[in-house]
Amino acid sequence: MVALVLLVVAALATTTRSDAGDAATDLDIAAEHLHLDHQRRDAVFTGDVRIRHGEWLLRSPRVVVRYDEAGQISEAVADGPVELAGQDFLGRARSATYAPATATVTLHEDVEITRGRSVVRAQQAVVEVKTHRLELLQVRGRLFLDDVAPLADPAGEAP
Repeated sequence: MVALVLLVVAALATTTRSDAGDAATDLDIAAEHLHLDHQRRDAVFTGDVRIRHGEWLLRSPRVVVRYDEAGQISEAVADGPVELAGQDFLGRARSATYAPATATVTLHEDVEITRGRSVVRAQQAVVEVKTHRLELLQVRGRLFLDDVAPLADPAGEAP
């Protein structure tokens, strides 16, 4: 499926969308420019890059998507500034890495997480995209308890 998406991206060079696919597993990608290198097995998107994966939206000026021999994404690295938005969550950082094997996005350096009026800063944040779990390292900030109620999981149950 990813190989198909990358081929469509190469053909269009601006926007990809797998309309027949599953929003939970597909990536919708929009960018001003794409450089595809089959030998290195990577695709470099530049210029107002937007990647939607289910309910999550990542924005960055540059994203390098690496894929394996089967055409499956092995890693995506965004160079900042990076914004990651999902539900009532907004994360900002200098860079981010998406690891499909663990379904995580790791925000790196000068991380700021905002949810309602609550704002925390950290050196690193790991977001589990399926469960909405968040782990922060070297944290400081202000939490408003009415803003930090547990998010419902995709099945609609509280964690």
